[in-house]
Formats: sequence, structure tokens, C-alpha cells
Amino acid sequence: MSFKVKYRGLEIVCDTIQDIDALADNLETISTSKPKVLSKGVKSETPVGNATVKYDSALTNFVSRLKDRQRTVIRVLLDNPQGVSDKILREKVGAKNNEALAGVTSVMSRAAKATGLNYEEIVKKTVVSSVPGNRAYDYQISESAREELQSALDSNVDSNAQK
Repeated sequence: MSFKVKYRGLEIVCDTIQDIDALADNLETISTSKPKVLSKGVKSETPVGNATVKYDSALTNFVSRLKDRQRTVIRVLLDNPQGVSDKILREKVGAKNNEALAGVTSVMSRAAKATGLNYEEIVKKTVVSSVPGNRAYDYQISESAREELQSALDSNVDSNAQK
């Protein structure tokens, strides 16, 4: 009989109680050595003794926490690698002003934080006009996150279609 535990983006599968004990002894090391989020080549499964630890990509976990409007932001930014203005982004998500858009993006920021990511390393926000009362911004997905975000959105669409 195997034991399966999900904890902080990890899926741990152990065959025996002794494996769980051995894993518990190493848990401190595992939890403090999280894989670098925006780097490529992170293994999704790591053997620890006779147990296997499966890592969900932090960006995949991030996308799974987003609601429709936030996913729309990601899709629009992925479709426009050069970036988009706040005006276009507001139109796409149905936000009437930048304050409403900030509400949409703050959900993204909280989701990033909950998954151990820095939102500013995923979405770049640049001030293009700082006229008081009429500030304008450009938004862009960072190159280091682009491929994995696209994959996460695609796989999330597939998993939602199966439900």
C-alpha cells in the first residue's frame, strides 16, 4: 500500500511508513531548496530514498490560481510579445479605468506571492506617461516566463475541458 501526500506544490508518494520517516528526516532540506522558478530544466520528479517527490511548476501553479480575467491578461500579453498599453489591456478585460485594471492585476500579484514567485519578474509594467491624473503604462510578459506560461495556459485549458 502506498501513501500519497500533497503539500505546497509537492506530491509525495511513499511505499512504507519507514519511507515516510526517512522523508520526514529530509523534509527540511527539500522545503528549503525549492527549484528556481523561472529557470528551465527543473525535474518534475525527484527520488528521495524510496519515495518520489513531484514538483508542480510554480508558474503552472500560479496559472491554476488565476480567474478568467487574469488569464485573459496573460493571454493578451503572450499574444503581444512587444507588450500592450494599459488601454488595450483594459478593453480586453473589461476594466473601465486603471484603478479597475489594478484590481485585476493585484489578484495576479497575490497568486504569484502564494506560489513563491515575484509578480514583477513575470509581468513587466513600464510607466510611459506620468502626467498626474493621466498616467499610462505598458505591460509585457518577461521572456524567462513566456514559454512556461504558454504551456501552463494550454495544459490548464486541456484539464478544464476534461472536467
